[in-house]
Amino acid sequence: MSSKRALYIYFALLVLIGITIGYSGARGMEPPKIINMLFMVFTTVSIYLWYYFDAKERSYQRSTLLGGAVLMFSVIAIPIYLLKSRESGKKVRSILNYISCLLLTLIIPVVTATSTSVLSAPAETLNPSIEASPIGKLAR
Repeated sequence: MSSKRALYIYFALLVLIGITIGYSGARGMEPPKIINMLFMVFTTVSIYLWYYFDAKERSYQRSTLLGGAVLMFSVIAIPIYLLKSRESGKKVRSILNYISCLLLTLIIPVVTATSTSVLSAPAETLNPSIEASPIGKLAR
């Protein structure tokens, strides 16, 4: 496995989270708590796998403290890792790439949840009859 593949797994999990939330929301229910817990565990593991393989590819000596921090406080620990592991000319770019990944982490589930909610909503909520619409009420 490579660090790039770990990122692909992470983003695929975000899509699945969005689909689950959107489908459940369209049905008027919440996703089961066990599903949320599994997503949380799998996304945390995929983030750690990215860190592990990225450090291995760069021959960076990982520390137990930083590895634990990646698991517990990844939003803070990953930028520290990026600043320590990158060459001086590539530090800023790696932080900007990290910020773009954070933005994608916010955007992907919202977009997939919204589109899944619209696509899986019951037909009567998407295509109400003309009589139930304000124009239908005026016509009577």
